[in-house]
Amino acid sequence: MIILVTGASGQLGTLVVRKLQTKKYKIIGISRKYEKELNFSSPLYTHIKLDIKNKKKLSLEINKINPDVIFHLAAYIPKSKKKSCYNKSYKNNLIATKNILEVCKNLKSLKKIVFTSSISVHPLKNNYPIEYSEKNNPTPDGFYGRHKLKCETELKKWTSISKKTSIVLRLSGLHGKSRKSGVIYNFYKSAVNHKRIFIEKPFFHYSFLFLDDAAEAFINILTLSEIKGFNIYNISGKNIINLKELATKIRMNIRNKKNIKLKVSDNELKNYSTLSILKAKKEISWQPKQFNKRLSEVCKYWSKYDKQ
Repeated sequence: MIILVTGASGQLGTLVVRKLQTKKYKIIGISRKYEKELNFSSPLYTHIKLDIKNKKKLSLEINKINPDVIFHLAAYIPKSKKKSCYNKSYKNNLIATKNILEVCKNLKSLKKIVFTSSISVHPLKNNYPIEYSEKNNPTPDGFYGRHKLKCETELKKWTSISKKTSIVLRLSGLHGKSRKSGVIYNFYKSAVNHKRIFIEKPFFHYSFLFLDDAAEAFINILTLSEIKGFNIYNISGKNIINLKELATKIRMNIRNKKNIKLKVSDNELKNYSTLSILKAKKEISWQPKQFNKRLSEVCKYWSKYDKQ
């Protein structure tokens, strides 16, 4: 089986490639980085430096590769609401995805496309304790979510025309060893530097997803031949945690925890950014590890390697 992975140099893409290598699949990775920057030492891995927005070059490469499965992980996550970020999101998320679908519509070897979507297809502001399921109607309130949702729509159309299988994995916010940003890492850095952990929005709730768990979902998808047509699965953390609880748990993972102080805002506003993973558990036999276990793993990793 030949598996093509776009975004192979990203945090999630790197992990997915490494897990695929242990399964002895033939892997073709595409990214805008050179192979020597990625350190994938395997005779089964081939790297192609390519910008998938270039439809002509993409078509040439894909028709040479003839993949059985495509993991489309390449994405751009905007850092602000600026027009420049909108344009990058539109080109790198929507146009790039359309390019892949158009190039692959008559590709005989291809059996399955797995697309990485986001919790952002749902509203970022939600005061009610709901875990969005795949049946909830997505109503994104930002351009990144709208672009991801449009990609899902394009994939559904492509599936209907091509009669092939496509799977959307909607991921909640990713965290883990290689991500040196985000609320988990920022709280951790404050703790190890003996600064106060300031919790501005203590009652904002999240189902934090760790990179290792997300990568396992892609591996599970490969082994399932009974899934046909267009499918959506939420991929999210096992536990719902608010930011006050998160800060407390991080403090418990630091050696000199008695010296770490929490400064909690009196902001009582509640928000829920969470996904239900019941369908993924049932249909693709996937579930993440407990939050406390994953948090302990990443804190130990950062403690060891941040000093080097």
